[in-house]
Amino acid sequence: MAASRLEQLKKMLSDNPDDAFLQYAMAKELEKAGFTNEAIEALEFLIKSQPDYVATYYQLVKLYVRDQQIDKALSILDIGLERASSLGKAHEAAELRALRDDLMDD
Repeated sequence: MAASRLEQLKKMLSDNPDDAFLQYAMAKELEKAGFTNEAIEALEFLIKSQPDYVATYYQLVKLYVRDQQIDKALSILDIGLERASSLGKAHEAAELRALRDDLMDD
């Protein structure tokens, strides 16, 4: 099932390569299929190409933490917090702050 979803997303992305939601969905599907490095690369690309898609920051931080890349996670958290705040996305900023607090407590 996951392979068919990945194939469907690849096809949709080939038709709409700049679609942030499709890029995000592809990264999440890669993660679900166990391709952590590829998911990280996809989320890093999405942040570079569409930095205002703020959901990406949270997911990338979670993958960095899972991969024990805490310094990268904290760096992305700071960038994501700044971006979410500048865009007036209070809910996303609050989620990132809570994640940062959790990381700092560990």
